Amino acid sequence: MSDWITRHRTAWEKKSGLRRFYQGEIFDPLLAASGQGTPVLELGAGPGFLAAYVGSSRDLVSVDIEPSAAALTCDVHDLPFAAGHFAAVIGVDCLHHFARPADAL
Repeated sequence: MSDWITRHRTAWEKKSGLRRFYQGEIFDPLLAASGQGTPVLELGAGPGFLAAYVGSSRDLVSVDIEPSAAALTCDVHDLPFAAGHFAAVIGVDCLHHFARPADAL
């Protein structure tokens, strides 16, 4: 696991207020809008905060360009999934990391 991911996970664990904010104001609304029981793709999973929050309660596939235990490693510009495989796509704080955001979308 990269140092970047380790540092972010350590900071995340120390900040309960930040976790509550992301969970209540970002994760929960996105998950509710994506529909329960539908497969969801998470782009730019980073340290895996959304996947950890969701656990096994959702059909969530997380991807990131940075290798980690929390996500499949792939480039958002060349995803290994068939068109229409997912009912929803989620990306939290990730668009500015894409080399070609318009192409990725």
